[in-house]
Amino acid sequence: MLLSVMASGVAGYAVNAINNTEKEVTDTIEGMYESVGNLNENVSEIRGNLSSTNKVVAVNQKKMEQLDVLAMKIQDATAELGLLQIDVFTLREQNDQNKSLVTSFGEQLQGFGLQLKELTSKIMKKPKKVKKVRKHKVIRDDVTKVGGATVESIDSWGSSINVMLRNERGAWVAMNLGDTYKGWNLRKVDGNIAYFSKGSKRREITVEG
Repeated sequence: MLLSVMASGVAGYAVNAINNTEKEVTDTIEGMYESVGNLNENVSEIRGNLSSTNKVVAVNQKKMEQLDVLAMKIQDATAELGLLQIDVFTLREQNDQNKSLVTSFGEQLQGFGLQLKELTSKIMKKPKKVKKVRKHKVIRDDVTKVGGATVESIDSWGSSINVMLRNERGAWVAMNLGDTYKGWNLRKVDGNIAYFSKGSKRREITVEG
């Protein structure tokens, strides 16, 4: 019975020692050694008390034999304790290695988690809407025309001068000196050259023929 209790106690110490630090493990085992030593001293004291009594009977003799058996078991327990101490330190070293592996694996998982989060964030981002820039149609001013119309002829009858234009639709437009077409004013005519102005712009158009 006592050995069973001791074995349970030793096992309990072992389980607790594995979860403690190295100093706590050492202190625990030293405490166990001290407890076994105290128990051994108590057995010796009891043996001495039984030997010195004047009423040595068969019962005491039987108790002496039981104490001898107990003393042997205590010695065996001490030896087992020494082996247990070795096992405890071995387990502690393995535990440290396992902690190192777990820490390394945890760091790898954390790095993978960050990469996954970044990738997910990129995937979930809404694509930016590309604004279509409307191209403005550039209308180039043809310097050979007036308001888009072509100067077709310059006709003179005495003091009367008539300039004939043909617009974009092919229609004829007649202009006299001082007339305006689409902002262009016919200022003068010199021979086969018609002079037009529009604000600060000036245009001289020669009629061939």
